[in-house]
Amino acid sequence: MKDSFILYTAQYEALKELTVEQKGELLDCLFQYVITGIMPATNSESVRVAMNFLRIQIDMDSKKYATVCEKRREAINKRWQADKDGKESTTKQKNTKVNKSISKNTNVTDNDNENEDVNDNENENVNDNVEANASLSTTHTHTNTHAHDAGEENKEDRNPWHADSEEKALILMLQYFNKCVELYHSDIKKVRALTDERRTKLRIILKKYQSQHFTAAISNAMQSAFLNGRTKRRKAAADFDWIIEEKHFVQCIENSL
Repeated sequence: MKDSFILYTAQYEALKELTVEQKGELLDCLFQYVITGIMPATNSESVRVAMNFLRIQIDMDSKKYATVCEKRREAINKRWQADKDGKESTTKQKNTKVNKSISKNTNVTDNDNENEDVNDNENENVNDNVEANASLSTTHTHTNTHAHDAGEENKEDRNPWHADSEEKALILMLQYFNKCVELYHSDIKKVRALTDERRTKLRIILKKYQSQHFTAAISNAMQSAFLNGRTKRRKAAADFDWIIEEKHFVQCIENSL
């Protein structure tokens, strides 16, 4: 579990139409999601859509955080291992000198061996503590079965890239598109049917791109004045089929329209 998360000013454009009460509920949902890793239940469809939009960036930030923690853990382990190897080398040198003087003082060997055991134990305990502390920094990803049964939603349930079948993934992509139309009050029309032509285009996206690419493309499309038909160059809104055409989809990801 992370002890913090980041909100970006660029995200406000998608949230400013929410009521004050909905914004308060959304903030509470965000805290619950970061603390538990579980999507909280809400009766507000607007809050649910906004939450699905914001958690994409939260998940990306969490993965970056986990990667940094892992690299730090590996660096600490390497440093401690080098220190341990150095101490073991020093101890062996001491033992060699002590063995040469056994005939003069047999008690020295026993004392030195005791010191070696103490050094080894201390180093092993430190390494164990480093490993344990580093593991506490990884991102919380456990699910709560009882919470899910009570109506709370696992954070991966609505991610097409985690769907248990291709058909379900394609349907989730359509549902996300339609919800974004509502969230952004876009002039782009909702999708009513999953045709074979649309299946073909969506399969390409599902195979070649990642979930954050899809959400970024749809978000940018919904906010684009050009694609909403609000410019001199374009007076009519684009449609779903135009947006998911791969060359247009890439332009939407890059927000270059």
